[in-house]
Amino acid sequence: MPEALNETYFEQTIAAYLAQSPLYMQRTPHDFDIENMIDRGMFADFLKAQTVTWNRLTRVNAGKSEQQIVDLVVREYVKFLNRIDNHGNKVNSVLEVLTKGFSVMGAKIRFLQHKPMTEDPQDENYRLYLANRFAVVRQFRYSLEPADSGNEIDLVILCNGVPVFTFELKNENTGQDFQDAITQYRTDRNPNNKLLQSFLVHFAMDTQLVFMTTKLK
Repeated sequence: MPEALNETYFEQTIAAYLAQSPLYMQRTPHDFDIENMIDRGMFADFLKAQTVTWNRLTRVNAGKSEQQIVDLVVREYVKFLNRIDNHGNKVNSVLEVLTKGFSVMGAKIRFLQHKPMTEDPQDENYRLYLANRFAVVRQFRYSLEPADSGNEIDLVILCNGVPVFTFELKNENTGQDFQDAITQYRTDRNPNNKLLQSFLVHFAMDTQLVFMTTKLK
């Protein structure tokens, strides 16, 4: 089969196109911490761009390295996502992490900066808005469990290191389409996997149509 008709080429084309944007970068599956559900390198860059927050964290944790401070915040991130109520239901989600953030040692941690009203280069919020970065990751491994540790998602989008979107891609020229991608999600992806549950949206996509769901069931 000619390369142009290959699903891998379809995947590479999308990833390369996104990476042309200054908002995007390409990251590898090895950059992502599956257990803690974050790309530490991306998040560290965004955390350190929060000048007031980072300065407070370094003062409160005097003597600790930058990596130790980042690790401390990541641990709080995991606790935040895993918090449950008295009925055993999760209290928080990645959406809440991105929209609200949370505080650590009196410092407000942001995982995303929405566009502020003013575009003043001297404004802290505007500078942080410009520091937002997305990443596209190909062949993303999402589990450490033996049953599905080798499974991969075709494409994943991260926002400042936090997982947001998954894509299963199909190319009609290979004899498959979006329906096969939906079937793959239904039969080959564990809907109870905590990392898959953390993504905001899952897309089943071919070269003509795209379908989406917020929950894998």
